[in-house]
Amino acid sequence: MTNARSLTFTLDLEDHTLGANPACRYQTNGRAILEHLEKLGARATIFIVGDLVSSCRALIREAVASGHELALHSATHTPLTQESGAALRPKLVDAKSLLEDAAGEAVSGFRAPVFSLTADTVWVSDLLAELELRRRHEVDQQQEGHVDHGRQVEPELRARSAAHG
Repeated sequence: MTNARSLTFTLDLEDHTLGANPACRYQTNGRAILEHLEKLGARATIFIVGDLVSSCRALIREAVASGHELALHSATHTPLTQESGAALRPKLVDAKSLLEDAAGEAVSGFRAPVFSLTADTVWVSDLLAELELRRRHEVDQQQEGHVDHGRQVEPELRARSAAHG
């Protein structure tokens, strides 16, 4: 009898170098991670920032060919707390379209930058639903008392956020 285990592995493909030749770093690291996952026979969900799609189309195609799920990690990696609905909608539409074009398949997952889909930004949930994007790995996975990017996550935040889908 085999004791099978399940592991959820996600990877955020984003640029923390502020434009200082990011392609080398995230593409090199991304490719190494894909190779390691291939050796393990594991699949991941890879969240990609829309601004990076044009510079990593080959990596995106490799990920799809290896059976990984692709999802959107915002258009520009700007926290949702710094966005407005009027400005965010066209950015997400364009980023989703670019990613789907590069991947050759539909994209239905979304992860907010720096876990910024919170009780204060639940208005984004309606926009995500309109764009047929499921929010993934957000507030519901943060632990009580967890400090994320300098802010304390409120103990009741998970329940408040869950009420908004």
